[in-house]
Amino acid sequence: MDTDKKKKFISAMLLYCLSGDLPIRINYGGILISRIEDYLVNEVILKDANHSYLFRILTAVDKIVGSSLITKMGTALSSNDIAEIKKIIIEKTFIIDPSWTTDEALAGIGSLGDLGDIRIARFHYYTATDHYPSSGVSANALSESIKSMDRSLQKIVDICDRYNLTEFGADEWRENVTANKPEVE
Repeated sequence: MDTDKKKKFISAMLLYCLSGDLPIRINYGGILISRIEDYLVNEVILKDANHSYLFRILTAVDKIVGSSLITKMGTALSSNDIAEIKKIIIEKTFIIDPSWTTDEALAGIGSLGDLGDIRIARFHYYTATDHYPSSGVSANALSESIKSMDRSLQKIVDICDRYNLTEFGADEWRENVTANKPEVE
């Protein structure tokens, strides 16, 4: 998909999510998050000159998060697993030398932060969908679903602004959302 088509697609999805009611946001939010994550991986990180290093960082962080989740669920890690995690982190992943102080290198590391943000957006999105089925019964569940979806969309909007992924700028957000807001009868 070329850049203009991506922008049109992401713009349309984003406007649906920003101006629609909760069911519309939930229907389109997952698609939007996947498209932005795909963009960050394929168009930003993989095109970075240091992408292999960035993926080593990402792999180590994923392993740390995965290990902490396993530990949290009550399954203890063996001492060999912990030693392996330390080895990956210290010896293989975070080898930083003076070349990492350049603007280009820092931008690459920043892109990992954006990828982390889109994963946080996905977490909030899943939280919203978890609360949504019972929202017709409980006002608290509906409120939690809306709050989680709003948190997700805040992350998405920030990333779209940083990478210029929409056809309109930050000054035009309110105007576009208002113009596309569905009429309530």
